[in-house]
Amino acid sequence: KDKGLYFRKGAILIDQEYRALDFFSSSRHFIRSKKRVNIFNKFLDECRSEEIQVILFLSPIQQVAYKDLSGVDDSFVLIDSLATAGNIPVLDYTDYMIDDSSLFLDPAHLNKKGAELFSVRLANDVDSLLKKLNIEL
Repeated sequence: KDKGLYFRKGAILIDQEYRALDFFSSSRHFIRSKKRVNIFNKFLDECRSEEIQVILFLSPIQQVAYKDLSGVDDSFVLIDSLATAGNIPVLDYTDYMIDDSSLFLDPAHLNKKGAELFSVRLANDVDSLLKKLNIEL
C-alpha cells in the first residue's frame, strides 16, 4: 500500500469540509459542534478501514494562552474521550518547552525553531510508540 496515498486521501477528506468550519475565528473560542466531531470521526473511520494507526497528540501551549482560549479544556476532554472510545494513543505535549518563550510565535503556536525541535521529539516518540505497538512502517 502506498502510504502517501492515504495521507492525501485523508487530507482531501478533511479539506472538502474543513474551510466551512471556521476553526480560527477571531474570538479565539473553541466550539465543539456535532459537525466537527462527525467529520473527525469520519476521518478516524476511514483510517481504520485502511488499517492506518492513528496517534493523536496535543501540541505545546504556554499557560498564559489558557486565559485567551476559551473552550480549550473542552477540546482536551473531547480528544481524551475520542481516544478512549477508539483505543487511540495520545501523546500530550501541552507542558513541553513551555518555559522557553523564544520557541513560541505566540502562547499557542510554536515558531520555526520551536516547531523544528518539537518535530524531532514527536518523530522519536511516535517511532518509539509504533515499536511498542509492534507496528512497522
